[in-house]
Amino acid sequence: MFESAIKPGRSPLEGEILLVLVPLPRLRGDFLEGPEGVLSEEERVRARAIHHPASKGHFIATRSALRHVLGGCLGVDPKSLAWSYNDKGKPRLWGSAENKGWVFNVSHSGDHALMAIARDLKIGVDIEKVRPRKALEPLAKAILTPQEASRWPLGGEELRTASLVATWASKEAFLKATGHGIAGGLKSVAIRPGFDGFERVPPSEGSPDLWQLHLEALNDYRWALAYYGPRHRIVGGRFDLFDDASFHG
Repeated sequence: MFESAIKPGRSPLEGEILLVLVPLPRLRGDFLEGPEGVLSEEERVRARAIHHPASKGHFIATRSALRHVLGGCLGVDPKSLAWSYNDKGKPRLWGSAENKGWVFNVSHSGDHALMAIARDLKIGVDIEKVRPRKALEPLAKAILTPQEASRWPLGGEELRTASLVATWASKEAFLKATGHGIAGGLKSVAIRPGFDGFERVPPSEGSPDLWQLHLEALNDYRWALAYYGPRHRIVGGRFDLFDDASFHG
C-alpha cells in the first residue's frame, strides 16, 4: 500500500481516504529556525520543550509532513494552516466543525508516522511498533475485555505480543475517531474475532456495524484505521518530507 510516493497535491476523492506513511528521520533542532520551517509558533514552542532529541525530531517531522500533505490537498501554503481542538485535544482545521469538511488524524511510533485524510468523516488512525514487553499480562488486562482475553493466542511470546499490539492499535484508532482518545477507555470497545470490525462500541457511538476497521502489518509495526459510515476506498502512499541530506542530523 505504501510502495509509491504520494504525488504533490493529491487529494482524496469523494468516498476515498488518503493514508500517508511518513519516515521519521533525525532532525537538527535548529531546523525550527530555518527558512524551510513550516511550523506555527505554538508548534515551535512545543518542540523546544521536548528535551529528547529523537522525540523532538519526530514531532517536527510529523507536524511538518501533515502541513505539507494537507496544504497540498487544500492548495494552500502549509504555513497558513491553523488548528483548533476539541475538549480532549483532537485537532481539526481552524474554522471547521468537528468531523466536517477536510478531516485528518495522525499517529506516530518508532521511525514512522501515519496520517489519514478524508472529507466529512469521523476517522482515527494509530500505528504501533511491535517490540518485546516485560509486563505483557498486566498490559493485556488493561486492554482486553474478558471475551477478547479468552481469544488471546496461546502461542509464543512474539505472537501474543503482536496480537496485543494489533488490538491496542485498533482500539486507539476507534477512540481517536470518536474524539475521546484513550480517555474513552480501551475496554469500552471490543474487536471482533480476526479483527473483522467492532464487536461492541459505546452506545453513544451508534451501532458497531456502522464502524469500519482496517488493520494491517507493516514489518514490525501494526497500524489500524477506524471510521464511521459506509466503506471507503483507501489510497495509500509514502511521503518523504526530508529527502534533502541537509535536513538530517
